Order: sequence, then C-alpha cells, then structure tokens
Amino acid sequence: FLLRTTAAEEAFEDNGVRCQYRQIKDKAFSGLTVWLKFPTEDEAKHFCDVHQDCVGYHLHPHTRLWYVHPPNAELTADEITKGFVAYKKRELTCESSTEEL
Repeated sequence: FLLRTTAAEEAFEDNGVRCQYRQIKDKAFSGLTVWLKFPTEDEAKHFCDVHQDCVGYHLHPHTRLWYVHPPNAELTADEITKGFVAYKKRELTCESSTEEL
C-alpha cells in the first residue's frame, strides 16, 4: 500500500467523521508500510478518523511520534513493543456529525 502525496494534504480535511478507539498497551501496529507520522495524538486520531482505510495508530515511546497504519497492519506484542500504546479503530463507532444536520 503506497501513500499518494495528496494524502498529507488531505490529512486535515474534515469530513465530519469521528470514531472511537480501543486502547491497547504494550502492542504496536506492524506491517510493510507506515502511513504517516504525527507529532501529536490529536493529529494522528483526526487523520485516522477522516480516512476510512486507517486501522489505527500508536505512540512510539522513543521517538515520541504517533504512527498511523493502513489496513494490512496487525497488532503485535513482543519485547520491543513494551511501553507502546496502540489505538485500534472501532469501525462500528464511526459517525459523521454532518448526518445529524
């Protein structure tokens, strides 16, 4: 899965979708591709909320960056992921605030 260059530009376009996430300690997403990195959790969550293909994000405790991941990523746990905090998108909780209007 390759990220188009326009995805970074679209990162903060707000389509009104908000999702809930399950917090998972000592696990991290692993896969062939890291989608993007963000300096804050709010930015990573917002990107994941508005992009249907985002499965979740995690905090890397050493870089202090938030990494968002595409659909092929899976949650893994091992010695390396101790101290990580992952947030897995709960697809059924995603709602659009524009539907309420």
